[in-house]
Formats: sequence, C-alpha cells, structure tokens
Amino acid sequence: KKYGYTGDDFIVVSVGQLHKGKGVLDFIELAKDNPDIKFIWVGGFNFGNMMEGYKEIKEVYDNPLPNLRFTGVIERNEVNIFCNMSDVFILPSYYESFALVALEAANTEKPIILRDLDTYKDIYYDKKVIKYICYFMWTLEIIKTIRMVNYPDFGPVGMYPLWMAPFHICSMALYAYLIIGSKKETIIEKWVKPFGFAVMILCTSIILIIPASSGILGSIENWSINVDNILPYQSFLYHGCLVLVPLYMILSGYYKPKFSDIYKSTVVLIICAIFAQSLNYIFEGSNCDFMMLRYGNGNPFAYLLTSNPILYYILMAVVSIIGSAIIIVIPILINKIINKIKCKNISNNQ
Repeated sequence: KKYGYTGDDFIVVSVGQLHKGKGVLDFIELAKDNPDIKFIWVGGFNFGNMMEGYKEIKEVYDNPLPNLRFTGVIERNEVNIFCNMSDVFILPSYYESFALVALEAANTEKPIILRDLDTYKDIYYDKKVIKYICYFMWTLEIIKTIRMVNYPDFGPVGMYPLWMAPFHICSMALYAYLIIGSKKETIIEKWVKPFGFAVMILCTSIILIIPASSGILGSIENWSINVDNILPYQSFLYHGCLVLVPLYMILSGYYKPKFSDIYKSTVVLIICAIFAQSLNYIFEGSNCDFMMLRYGNGNPFAYLLTSNPILYYILMAVVSIIGSAIIIVIPILINKIINKIKCKNISNNQ
C-alpha cells in the first residue's frame, strides 16, 4: 500500500542500472505487451548520460507507461522490499560478471526468469560435482581391476581379464561423465549429455534390480554381504553413482531434457555399440562380450544370437532406444505439468 499497489496486483520486478546491456528496453517492451501487469525497475542512471542506451531509456523514464515504475537509485533495504513485493523476478541482462542480484532474488523464493547466460549456470550447479564423482568411479574401477588380477575367480592370477575391461554399457559413463564434467562446454558434451542421463539411468535400473544380469558380482546373484567377494560393494557404489549423476544433472538445472535429445542419445548409443562390437571381434579369443553384443551373457534374449542374431540386435536397439526415450520424456512432461499449474496460479492471482 505504501507504494500504491494492492494484493490483487501481479508485480514483476527487475533490479539493475538503467543500461541497455541490462535488458531495460526488453523490460519496457514486456510492460507495453502486458498492460494488466505491474512492472517495477529498481535502479537508476548511475553514470548519467554515459550509460549505453541513455537517450532511449531516459525518454521512457521521464514518461513512464501507466503500469511501469522506475524507482531510481534507492537504499538497499528498499531494494529488498521491492524484491519481496514481486510475484516474478526478471533479470533480462545480456551479460553479467557475477549475478549477485539473481542470488538475492532467489532468497525471496519467488519465481525467477533469467536470460540463458553461462554466468547463471555456474551459480545453480557446479560441473565439478560430476567430475569428482567420475574420479571416484574410476577409483572403483581400479579397485575392481586389482581384485580381478589377484584372484583366480576371473582367470590366471596376475593376468588381466580382458573381457572385464571398461567398455561395457555402464562403463561408458566413465568417459561420458569426464566429458560432461569438463569445465568448457563443447558440441560433443551437448550430444553426450542426453546419453549420460537417459541410457545410464536405464541400464543402471536394470542392473540394480537384476544384478545377476551384469555378471559383475562374481559368483553371487544379489547385493548380499560376502567376505570373500568385494565386488558387490564396488559394483553397488559404482552403479549408485550412475543414478546420482543423472539426478544431480536434472535437479541442479544443468540438464533440461528436450525431445531432440532422444535422437542425440540414440546416435551416441549407436556409436558406443559399434565401438564395443568392434572390440568384441578384435579380441575374439578373450571371450569379450562388451555391451552384451557378442554372447549376450546375462541377457534373456541371448538364445537369439545363435538362431536369429539380427532379431537379437533389433530387440536390443528397441529396448535401449524406447527405454531411453521414456526416461527423457518423463521429466519433460513433469516440467510441462508444473509450468501449467504455475501459469494457472498466476492467472488466478491476476
């Protein structure tokens, strides 16, 4: 009431200098296109007419729209009042060195709309989390290797069982997460990201539910404690990471699934399959069965490899692609439902 607003007003707030780079002109256009919504820009011309876009912005500043308010430079405590008054906070800046304003706005627990800038990505998620989990997974892989080389369960002591080399489908995460966790975002990362999310969740879910299907547990078929076999501990932690990383990717906002990601995930999966099958033939005498493409060990459709291998590969592809697609589509649909509910609430509040 102090500022002339009522509880029925829907208020959009932005904070920053009145500078073209801050997206002020876009904010003004939003106010023009939405006359029933109240817009407040908190901030002023800190450097006078030296500010980029000064003339255009000053004209609107001196003759504001009926639903648009410019507060000018105000005290910090008053800035907080306006932020807390908002129904939605918008930061339309085209660039930010460090978005402190975004962090302060997040503290109000109001919806925030930001431009898609790398600066914000560093605030809401940290790719080093994925990188360090990947390092931990490599450590577990080394532990597994030491175990297999030193025990006769997997072949002659001192010999590395090539068939357990990290080129199985779940092992692909060792390489995918190194790419995803790298500091600089690349084109390769954009393709590997959907694969690292969907395919890893699909395969890990199957293995955690039916551990005997992977053959990774040695002579036992479940996750029970066995003093003579450390692989259940190693395997459970390893595959647990394959669930943890995708969950972090999506909950942190680092990965936002799109329908086009189904295609990207499929392409990367096919590349991995071709690579794995090539190794299967190169090391044919070592009983390699990377990605279950040579002998189908643990696969319920393995019998088809002798009678109808083409059908076997088709079934593998169908299960993998459809399963991954479902995993990608589920968060998309959930996000659409949430946004629909939010939009409905906003309409009811207007």
